[in-house]
Amino acid sequence: METIYDKDYFIKKFEAIPDEDIGKGRLDKHCALHHCGVHINGRGEYVETVEARKLAKLFGSNELPIIHKINDGTYYFDPKVGKNIIAEGNTPKERILNKLRSL
Repeated sequence: METIYDKDYFIKKFEAIPDEDIGKGRLDKHCALHHCGVHINGRGEYVETVEARKLAKLFGSNELPIIHKINDGTYYFDPKVGKNIIAEGNTPKERILNKLRSL
């Protein structure tokens, strides 16, 4: 059976991850991208996953960096509001979940 990567899937996924297991940092071993299976290969390039692509798409982007920008609390362009914003929340987990719940 094919996995459906929708809002509910990601909310359940990130709610189940302990707070201390989602950290800051671009592809830090505990960032949201890593939890979606993304890693960097020996040439310093993203090795993407379908899961990560689907999460980026939910966040309104075709590019994976939107995930780490929301995760880390840095500015990103939100097409829903048409400007750069910072995801709300005190921790990476809160920011990811708040963004998902706002969709």
